[in-house]
Amino acid sequence: MKRILTLILLALAGAPLHAQPPQAPPLPHEVDLRTVLGFARDASLAVALEQSQVDAASAGRLEAAALPNPTLSYNRQRQPGRLTNFDSDRAQDWTIEQPLLLGGQRGARVTAASRAVDTASARVALTRHEVASEAAAAHVALLLAQERLATVKAGLDELARLRQVVEGRRAGGLASEYEAIRVEVEESTWRARVAEAEAALVERQTALAQALGVAGWRPTARGTLAPLAPIRGDGAGVHPEVLLARREQDAAAALVNVARAERMPAVSVNVGRFWTSKPYGGTTSIGLAVELPLFDRRKGGLDKAKAQAGAAALQRELSEARHNAEVDSMARLVAQYSHALEDFRRHAGARTADLKRMAHDSYRLGKSSIAELLDATRGGVELALAEQELVAQLMEAQLRLDAANGELLHRIDDGRAPGAGASR
Repeated sequence: MKRILTLILLALAGAPLHAQPPQAPPLPHEVDLRTVLGFARDASLAVALEQSQVDAASAGRLEAAALPNPTLSYNRQRQPGRLTNFDSDRAQDWTIEQPLLLGGQRGARVTAASRAVDTASARVALTRHEVASEAAAAHVALLLAQERLATVKAGLDELARLRQVVEGRRAGGLASEYEAIRVEVEESTWRARVAEAEAALVERQTALAQALGVAGWRPTARGTLAPLAPIRGDGAGVHPEVLLARREQDAAAALVNVARAERMPAVSVNVGRFWTSKPYGGTTSIGLAVELPLFDRRKGGLDKAKAQAGAAALQRELSEARHNAEVDSMARLVAQYSHALEDFRRHAGARTADLKRMAHDSYRLGKSSIAELLDATRGGVELALAEQELVAQLMEAQLRLDAANGELLHRIDDGRAPGAGASR
């Protein structure tokens, strides 16, 4: 009954009966790299979860800044007979005691709480960065899966046209049944490859949806599978994990100051009033209470805080060293993939169309067998798939380099990266 009355009062007051969490804006069916990164930055559930920790840390800062509350105590005494403690049958007293924060305790607590807010904000930035990195890689993988499917389907269509050519030549007595069977078997093989490519596409769609935490979404990647344009920036970015390690070191140093200030003995002042009745008599008291640090001097807490501060400093050095090495490694990897792609296009990709044309002409003139023509058709598709793989590896390396530099999210606002990749 009490719960029902409470719900009625809330309804009359206009308060919602059930608070609904904020809903993320729906993603379109087709997304480019900017859209993916923007959603990872602004609407990811993982980021929202970490953001709640910032709110909790901010509340902790308010708690640290609050002064301790005074304590009010009241006693009433009654005795049946006249005793020696006072010449009356009733006595009452009240006392107000106020703890004092001395030795910079309050300031140290507020500073430590502020450093905790900075640390929580750095964790939000790191989570945003990790979600964006995973989603960007998933977007490139989806682009690759889409282009691979299109290429394999194009190869199957080319085999269908080739089968028509063979059937025409067979009708004219220029081709054998063996050639027709070879083409039919090759078509069956390519149908299996198309089914495999379609399954891989579904997996990549699921991976992108999972990276962004969106249920029931089957996205299509918009953009070109091509090397990414460089980001316009000064290159002075800091990896969020390094920034988090620095913030954690600052927070650990602040906790050392808190532990040092907390070693100050607890001090409180009190004011009280004592009075009796029948007959009346009263007195006022003012006192001071000081903790005697005989058994616990809180040295253990200070030593623990110092050890944690030392560990945080080592973690910062480790993070900086690791990410400096990662930046160097990714830069070399981007250069390696760029050179490999350029060399592939110069020596292999440019001659693919000529090889296919020459194989078709040779077969029509009866100078080559159906096996050679099928090899040329298969080789052309394999070369296209190999080039797509190289481009995807280069794009992934470029994104990892941006992530190592802490500049991946700059691609949202960079004017030279309108899609997933630059035009060819």
